[in-house]
Amino acid sequence: MQLTSSPRRALGLVAVGAIGMSTAVLGVAGVAQAAPLTPIPFTSSSSPLVISAGYCSVDWTLVGGSGGASQSGTPGANGGKLVVTTDVYADETFTFFPGTEGQPGAGGLGGAGGTNGDGQGNGGLAGADGVSGGGGGGGATTVQADGFPFLFAFGGNGGDADPDSSAGFGQGNGGNRVEGTEFDRVVAPGAGNGSVSGTVQPCEIGTPTVNWIEGGEKSATLQIWAGDLPDGASTPVYEYSLDEGPWQALVTGNDFQYEPTITGLVNGRTYSVRVRTTTTWGSSEPTVAQTVTPRHVLGAPTGVTATAGPGSITVTWAPPADPTGITGYEAWAMPAGAQSSAGLVKCPPLSAAARSCTIGVPVGQEYSVGVVALDAAGRGESAFVLTGKIQAAAAPATLPKSSGALSTTKGAVKTLAPGASVTLTGGGYLPGSTVTLLMYSTPTVLGTTVADASGNISATVTLPAGSGNHTLVAGGVDPSGAPHNLTMAVTLKAGAGLANTGADIALPLAGGAAALLLGGGLLVASRRRSAV
Repeated sequence: MQLTSSPRRALGLVAVGAIGMSTAVLGVAGVAQAAPLTPIPFTSSSSPLVISAGYCSVDWTLVGGSGGASQSGTPGANGGKLVVTTDVYADETFTFFPGTEGQPGAGGLGGAGGTNGDGQGNGGLAGADGVSGGGGGGGATTVQADGFPFLFAFGGNGGDADPDSSAGFGQGNGGNRVEGTEFDRVVAPGAGNGSVSGTVQPCEIGTPTVNWIEGGEKSATLQIWAGDLPDGASTPVYEYSLDEGPWQALVTGNDFQYEPTITGLVNGRTYSVRVRTTTTWGSSEPTVAQTVTPRHVLGAPTGVTATAGPGSITVTWAPPADPTGITGYEAWAMPAGAQSSAGLVKCPPLSAAARSCTIGVPVGQEYSVGVVALDAAGRGESAFVLTGKIQAAAAPATLPKSSGALSTTKGAVKTLAPGASVTLTGGGYLPGSTVTLLMYSTPTVLGTTVADASGNISATVTLPAGSGNHTLVAGGVDPSGAPHNLTMAVTLKAGAGLANTGADIALPLAGGAAALLLGGGLLVASRRRSAV
């Protein structure tokens, strides 16, 4: 079990902060040449043990002194055995105090208790005198950290065979302790004096993470996330190995996330790539090998332009300098400065002959627009341009030419109540484009909405007060970027509602009466026939 002692937990938190800062500073080309740190074994005679920089934990084994035998030959009990791993930090000093074995009883006298020199009263108790003297208790074995009690292995009780003799108790009441708290009650397998031994372990260099690796033109680019580094470690160097070969330095950027490129590779050949972190204290474990195959990469499209339209961007381009093998293109727009792909909008799939497309986008922001050529092996190099702020379609001063009929969720209507809410519907717009909802003759903006992936809209607006004849307009652009205005003529009239769909439900009185009489006559005739 590995423990972090409480006085060092605060220091551990400081170390975490230092790790965060150190991993943000990247190495340059060149591999650290210092020999890696190796584990350092120690024994009781190594006291005091001072921790050197680059070492972060200690594997401890403490054995307490055993109890002495009674005069009659009954052996004393073995001392405790504490096995534990603790975190340590540079310049921490540990002092060892091995407990000695209790003395045997002799000549009717009890044996002396074992000793411990830590000044904390951790020696064993003497055995009692008697016809057959009891054995002395074993001394506890202790370790102090910077002068404070840290580890404790109990001493064994002395031997006691006769009814009139009494053995000395070993120090510690049968419990091994870490920083004053009982850890376990494990007993050492053998008798004798106590001891301290173990190994000081080098700090672990965290293995980096390779998120992805992609083949390029005689090259491979990979994305690395830094692994944890212990406090005080040197600036790391990230290295790669091809096909289990020698390690070579990667040139990385100055961030937590790096995307270095390995050059000098052969197109069409598959390589196995591993990555590790190296400091003056040693190297991390390598990452799991990943394979990559360099390939010919199409160049970036040329002459890319992005023209802002109402709620839309029209992108144009020319093929790369070498268009051999192109199977199509991708074009997209993303809000400028975006940190994720949440706002990404793409053109529909484009053929190799395509040279332009129009993308519908939300208004009010600038966009980064990209175009890339595709071939059988994947994507080529991308070309980018920036747009200005995209605006919605301006409201024409006069009623625009209609591109089709605007409707509502209850169909076409002719009359509506002033101040009422109505949900307008329509289609044929550029997907993702902004559509402005207006009322004429004097243009009044009622709101805006965004066309869905099928180019349809459904938006609720509130009509203004006042009565009269008006035209509702949903103005935007179609998939080609051309103006697209759906219209619906309505009369605002107090008391009107959506129930009136425009059909004249009042029958002329004469015609209605005639129909009723005719229907009644037919019904009577039918009944008479049934009665015959």
